[in-house]
Order: sequence, then structure tokens, then C-alpha cells
Amino acid sequence: FDVGQLRAMLRFSAPLVPAGLAVFISLYINRFALNHFGSLEDVGHFGIGSRIAGLAALLILGIQAALTPLVYQHYRDPQTPGQIARLFSWFMAVALAGCLFLALFARELLMLFATPEFMAGAALVGVLAPSLLLSQMYIFAPGIAIAKKTHWQLWVTLLSATASVAGNWLLVPLWGIWGAALATLLASALFFFCWLLLSQRLYRIPYAWRALLLSSLGFVVCAGVGVQLEATGLALPLTLLLKSLLMCVLLGLVVICGLLPLADLRALLQQLRRRVSGSARV
Repeated sequence: FDVGQLRAMLRFSAPLVPAGLAVFISLYINRFALNHFGSLEDVGHFGIGSRIAGLAALLILGIQAALTPLVYQHYRDPQTPGQIARLFSWFMAVALAGCLFLALFARELLMLFATPEFMAGAALVGVLAPSLLLSQMYIFAPGIAIAKKTHWQLWVTLLSATASVAGNWLLVPLWGIWGAALATLLASALFFFCWLLLSQRLYRIPYAWRALLLSSLGFVVCAGVGVQLEATGLALPLTLLLKSLLMCVLLGLVVICGLLPLADLRALLQQLRRRVSGSARV
């Protein structure tokens, strides 16, 4: 039995226990706030919106399982930071498109999986889907994990949980389910950007900030136009056509801004074509 080894293990793992509790509070305090200040109907609308938004998690599950061990293995290589930044840009291009798809077509998805009483939850997806991704994108900022600064992880999650509790306490009485959605988005954004700021001090990644900002603004504009489309009451075929055009606009924007460079896109398409051709021959 080695007391020194035990002390090192506890120093690393002990902060993760309250950090996990803080994450749980951040994720579910909105339900308690809605039940307290609103009604069970509000909880149901928020819950169904969260389930549709939760489809965005499929974008990050595979990357989360694959990226972390690779970073631990290769973080000393000089080309690794650039590769992480490139992967993050690719991921953000797909994530913004995925979140916009869920935001624009949430009502149509709910028509398939829910009754008309829950349609009010569709409008929340454009806020909740980015919230969910922001809470998981820390894997692209590995500095805290590499340096094993789990006490910093604790403070960031505690700050996020405090912001979530305060945000729900203040905003839910004012705006109901929209207040809960905004509080969730603010807490997730605070978590990610604080994590990113601390991680950059420990392991710097050259992110493409300009492309990320312009593409994110494009997502906000396209999602806002989609909300206005729902309010106009246009015929369903025309509404679907206009929503599809908004998707094309965002996809074009992420390429023009350089978030997904055209050369990289061509290389990906060529690689996909080769794989399809190889599978067809087999």
C-alpha cells in the first residue's frame, strides 16, 4: 500500500465527484424551476423540446469516444494542436447545420413522434440544441485534462451550476419555458467558454475564431428567419422549401467563411467516392 500513490489518485479524482453533482444540477434544475414557478404542462413542453434537441448529441458521441485517447497519446506532437483545431472547425460546420436542421424542422419531427399538445416545445429546439452541444464540446479544449487540473474542472462546473440555478430562478418566472431555455443556454455557454479560457493557458489550440464567429452568427440569423417562417402561416410545401433554402444558405456560409474549407470538402467527397466505389466492387 503506497500512501503517496493514494494521495495522488485522490487529488485527481476527488474533485470529480462534486463536479459530477454540479453537472447534474445544471442539466435538471430547469425542470424543478418550471414545476415550481409554472406547471407540469410547462415541464412537458420543455421535456419534449429537450428530447428533440438531444438528437444533436449524436454528432459528438463518436468523436468524444475517439478523440480523448488520441489526444492523451499524441498531445506532445507539434502538429496535434493544429489537427485538433481543424477537427473542431469541421465539427462546428456539421454541428451548426445539424442544430439548424433540428430548429427548422422540429415541428415536423414532433408531428411524427408527439401529439399536438406538445407542439409548443418545438420552438425551444433552436436554443436547446446548441446548449447541449456547448456542454459537451470541452473535448476540443483538452488543456485541463492533459494537465490533470481537475480542481479547475470543479470550479468551472460549480460556476456553471450557480449560473443555471440563478438564471432559472430569475428568468422562469418572467418568461416560463423560454426563460428555462435561455438559462440553460447561458449556463452551457459560460461552462464552455470558461473551460476554453483555462484550457488555452495550459495547452494552446489555434482555433479559427473568425470563421467560427461568422458561421455562428449565420446560424442565429437563419434560425431567427425560421422562427418568422413558422409565424407567417404559409402553406406547408412552401414552408419546407424555404427552410431547405435556409439550410443551403448556412452550408454555403460555413464554406465561404472557411470553417469547412472548399479544399477539405473536396478531399472528403473524393475519399467518400473512393470508399463507395470500393464497396460496390466488393
